[in-house]
Amino acid sequence: MPLYLREADVEALLSPADAVEAVEGCFARLARGAVENRSRFRLGIEEGLMHVMAAADLELGVAGLKTYVGFRNGARYVVALFAADRPELLALIDADRLGQLRTGAASAVAARHLARPGARTLGVIGTGWQAESQVACIRAALPGIERVVAYSRTEERLKDFCRRFGAEPAEYNRDAAEADIVVTITSSRDPVLRGEWLEPGALVLREGGEGIAHRSSIVRPLPPP
Repeated sequence: MPLYLREADVEALLSPADAVEAVEGCFARLARGAVENRSRFRLGIEEGLMHVMAAADLELGVAGLKTYVGFRNGARYVVALFAADRPELLALIDADRLGQLRTGAASAVAARHLARPGARTLGVIGTGWQAESQVACIRAALPGIERVVAYSRTEERLKDFCRRFGAEPAEYNRDAAEADIVVTITSSRDPVLRGEWLEPGALVLREGGEGIAHRSSIVRPLPPP
């Protein structure tokens, strides 16, 4: 009988630190050629879309897919996990929290390897659901982060986010951009970050909408010695 994990089970079992280590391990196996990962594809359904993403990890001995249906009023996410060597369904997992942590963990792995040594500050532009795991996972990956500055166009949401995550509220998005690591995690179709706002050596992690006016560079180069 397959295991069934609900959202509350995922919340109780998977910490941000665990998610970071799991995602970093996945990236390593992908680089070694042990993982086959297919790009997302979408199917049209009535007033919405069905999304499917599949992968097989031969080192872990599993294969699976994440699928979800998205409508104007919300979405429902699920992961189906199969054994890679026999016809067995191992688990069904509600995957909203799981996907949130995976997104934050991917940013955290990038920050661990790409942020300049001694990075101490994190700026976050956007304070929605996905922004929460960005802060939690990056803090788990880089325990030296001492200061988080967040910006949102919605004052009440910004206050609540800062209270829950121990962040400082920024008056303008430029204030959040003056950090060692900058995350844009919005659905904005308009630029929320400009390259000239960044400090030399800053790392930019882009999630969500367009967000960045100059996207050709992820790390702003340090000046020559």
